[in-house]
Amino acid sequence: MSCVIHRLGRVPYRQAWDWQQRLIKERFHDASLRSACLMLEHPRVYTLGRGASMANVKFVPSESSDFELIKVDRGGEVTYHGPGQLVVYPILNLSQSPFKKD
Repeated sequence: MSCVIHRLGRVPYRQAWDWQQRLIKERFHDASLRSACLMLEHPRVYTLGRGASMANVKFVPSESSDFELIKVDRGGEVTYHGPGQLVVYPILNLSQSPFKKD
């Protein structure tokens, strides 16, 4: 298996999300495309997964303008991303070798 590594620097969360969705769609339509891995950092952002409760957000979002608060389509609770924190998004076809469903 080979993987294209994209070192992107600082990328806003929504832009990185859109790029991930595009890469997934491209690979769905063309299974011959290589896997991809996005390596980046985000400006200050809190993401709220499907299971997130605003009770776990320990600040008043409307009073803080130096970061974003974004609801996202993933499991989990509240996650912080910020400058200097490496984020890696693998885009892999899990139905191809060396992967297998469990």
